[in-house]
Amino acid sequence: ATMVPNDPYYTGELNNQWNFKGGNGINVEPAWDISIGSGVVVAVLDTGVADNSPDLDYANFTLGYDFVNGDSDPVDDQGHGTHVAGTIAESTNNGIGAAGVAYGCTIMPVKVLDSSGSGTLSQLVDGIYYASNSGADVISMSLGFPPSVTARKLAPLFPALDYSYEKDVVIVAAAGNDALSKIGYPAAYEKCIAVGATRYDGIRSYYSNYG
Repeated sequence: ATMVPNDPYYTGELNNQWNFKGGNGINVEPAWDISIGSGVVVAVLDTGVADNSPDLDYANFTLGYDFVNGDSDPVDDQGHGTHVAGTIAESTNNGIGAAGVAYGCTIMPVKVLDSSGSGTLSQLVDGIYYASNSGADVISMSLGFPPSVTARKLAPLFPALDYSYEKDVVIVAAAGNDALSKIGYPAAYEKCIAVGATRYDGIRSYYSNYG
């Protein structure tokens, strides 16, 4: 039997999660028949993850860290990190909200962005080393520096990414939302998978960086 979840945003007439389907989406259902991400730890380097999100009730979590406030409670005070964590591992087939891509995985929340959605290079570098040393299999960074920021200004970032890559961590980062034919770091680094955005018809979203 094929796994088809009952989450209303996935199954509903509005087709809210068209990006999960076949055609111009990622065609996730055949992948779910093979794996739902069990045993994989995904570090979400972002604004943290809310601990009261109802559609993350059944998600798996492991210990993370807050490099903005310097404590072990990486609570989201902006919303972006919770959204990203939900895309990855939202509680699925529970009749609530949306489905998650790899809803059987374990999320490691690593807060490197503050309540305004901003952070420092040192916080990001610390977060990469933390995730790499704490058992992450994947590092997800839906963040980035503007494409105008050169590699020369980001020197500490690249040893951290090399370190993570050498530990066999899959590193994923956003290409950027500047509508430019140039990708910002960290996504522009050769050890990262750069992810842009497409529309329901398979065309690049107007705001997505490319190149």
